Amino acid sequence: MKTPQAQIAVYRSRNRAACTERALVLHALDIDYEIHAVDNEYLLLVDVADSDRASNELGEYNTEPPLKPKRPPEPMPVISDGVAGVVVYVILLVAVGWIQTQDVAGLDWFPRGKIDAGLIMDGEWWRTVTALTLHLDVGHLSANLVFGAVFGVFASQMLGNGLAWFSILMSGVFGNALNAWLHSPDHTAAGASTAIFGALGLFTSYVWRRRRNTDTRWPYRYAPVIAGVALLAYTGVGGERTDIGAHLSGFACGVAIGVVYGLLGDRLPTGRNTQKSAAALALGIIAAAWVAAV
Repeated sequence: MKTPQAQIAVYRSRNRAACTERALVLHALDIDYEIHAVDNEYLLLVDVADSDRASNELGEYNTEPPLKPKRPPEPMPVISDGVAGVVVYVILLVAVGWIQTQDVAGLDWFPRGKIDAGLIMDGEWWRTVTALTLHLDVGHLSANLVFGAVFGVFASQMLGNGLAWFSILMSGVFGNALNAWLHSPDHTAAGASTAIFGALGLFTSYVWRRRRNTDTRWPYRYAPVIAGVALLAYTGVGGERTDIGAHLSGFACGVAIGVVYGLLGDRLPTGRNTQKSAAALALGIIAAAWVAAV
């Protein structure tokens, strides 16, 4: 039988939780303790033989700075509802689709504007732009209208209508150029899907980059990347007429732009003047490309 020993208080408080917290420290060190309530106080008692060690350990514990509680991450600001950008996108593609099918001005628009890898490599840069507005048929156009609207809204909410759609356009242009460079000279294609998957890459990488330095668990930080890659795999690599290279190129270029924007963070200009200028520049590039084509 263990011989009873005299006990001494190494900590006292009116708060039982404070005593219990320090008792856990002693428990982790295999120091026997008891908590007694005496005259509206709680005493943390240990054997006299353990008192010096217990006092030293509790002294170090008391001087440690308290852990700062993790604050929930602040939601990213929503700059725009994205509706205006989608309306312009739909009107533009539908208008070009009508012009294309009606041979307006007596021109055969499709061969003048489609992707032709060999001609692009020979200097016909405008095809990287004009091909984004052309489609093979109504089904092709409809699918790109739907997916473009969805991904465009996501990007516009984070970046604003003008900056988002200018960036989507440039991811499509650079993606088409990259895809032409990777393919043989006889490769041809058309459609907005390169830019659409650029929008997905843009949104994915921008949100990931903004979350990367937050004090949160990794599933929250990397959720945009996982979701973006999953959507790319689900919607971008199937179908008989799918140009997988164009989708991957557009996605990669969108990711690159999104990373740059994410690095800029709050320094990225997203004000009204920026949105107007970016929107005007995007429409100007499309107009200039078609002028060069015809």
